[in-house]
Amino acid sequence: MAIEVRVPTILRSYTGGSKVVEGSGDTLSGLIDDLDSRHNGFKGRLITPRAACTGSSTSTSTTRTSVSWARSTPSSTTATP
Repeated sequence: MAIEVRVPTILRSYTGGSKVVEGSGDTLSGLIDDLDSRHNGFKGRLITPRAACTGSSTSTSTTRTSVSWARSTPSSTTATP
């Protein structure tokens, strides 16, 4: 079954600029592997070497999967007088 994936701007360099791509997989992991086989380097931007998501959020439904990217921000800043 083809799954429609909406690609955020920050990841479009991996999809040739495409805003929407199709992939397949029985699990989210399978989908990400399929996307990486079609768009080299895509998985590396989503998954760390320890297999943890890197600031991404995903939502799934029966008709499409949306992968969105969130920028990391410092948890606290220290002001110096």
